[in-house]
Amino acid sequence: MQTHRVKFSTEAELPAPQAPEGYKAAYWRERVMGLSRPELARLLNLGTATIGRYEKSATVPEVYRLACTALAAQQGKPTW
Repeated sequence: MQTHRVKFSTEAELPAPQAPEGYKAAYWRERVMGLSRPELARLLNLGTATIGRYEKSATVPEVYRLACTALAAQQGKPTW
């Protein structure tokens, strides 16, 4: 089974403001929160494949964005 992984060039390089929402979500999950897809899926009670679809899309559902924002606020970290 082959998995798709979003590649980030450097840790310090933030996504551009015009970057797709899915890219920003993947960056936030990996670099800001330090979570894998399965870890975030467990915390948000979502499927790993669902998170993968969101991260590969140009836009993400508002409910997913709000859930991630709530998780970040709970841990005192910024969101995308």
